[in-house]
Amino acid sequence: MLVERLFPLATVVTPNLNEACALAGVPYDDGVDRAALAEAIHALGAPAVVVTGGHGAEAVDWLFDGRRHVAIPVPRYPEVATHGSGCTHSAALAASLARGSGLEEAVRTAADVASRAVLHGLSEIGSGNGPVDVFGLAAL
Repeated sequence: MLVERLFPLATVVTPNLNEACALAGVPYDDGVDRAALAEAIHALGAPAVVVTGGHGAEAVDWLFDGRRHVAIPVPRYPEVATHGSGCTHSAALAASLARGSGLEEAVRTAADVASRAVLHGLSEIGSGNGPVDVFGLAAL
């Protein structure tokens, strides 16, 4: 249902590496070809795809707009405050697009916002991965 009804309505979909593998029907592997994943998800009806990935073998967000591929390197931090990073990324991407940014610029902005939210995350909260800190970004 997600693929058939929502993908065609979206401007861009933003699965992380695990989700992208599931959508493309390939086993998860840290070194999986992100370009091939993005193309497979695009073929399912998504107009544009960003396979997000501060995790896996390579810290890179991979954009495919149906015509060209763009690798967007993202920093990898030793922090364990990553809970909410995907939601932060997609919200920043949507906001940037709503402000009139082009797709690539919006994806780069989203990668930067999500990365900084992880860097300033709240690892001391809870157990396991703490939440990202989007409120701390305003002070930067």
